[in-house]
Amino acid sequence: MQSITLHTRIDEHHRIILDVPKDLPIGEVEVTIRPVKAPVTEGTAYDLSHEEMDRRLRAAGLLVEFSDDDPDWLELADVEELSEDELDRIGRLLAGDRPVEDLIREDRGEW
Repeated sequence: MQSITLHTRIDEHHRIILDVPKDLPIGEVEVTIRPVKAPVTEGTAYDLSHEEMDRRLRAAGLLVEFSDDDPDWLELADVEELSEDELDRIGRLLAGDRPVEDLIREDRGEW
């Protein structure tokens, strides 16, 4: 009999529920559990190497790469800082016509 691979997840009660194909014969089977990702602990991300992170971002088209030979290279020193008025305008765009600080105060309530 050829082995099959099923993907499932362990729930918060540490249970696994599997639905197997109908053509699988009834009888004993051997189940091997092999995690497909590094476990995530609260407050941490997956433990990926820098190279693996680059590979995944590149594959998804999300990695921005520049070289010193590229004439369009963006130097952070060339970027002008926003004025207080510009920062205030952006804050109002995101929060409607009210400053973000007012929304934060409203959300937190009285201290």
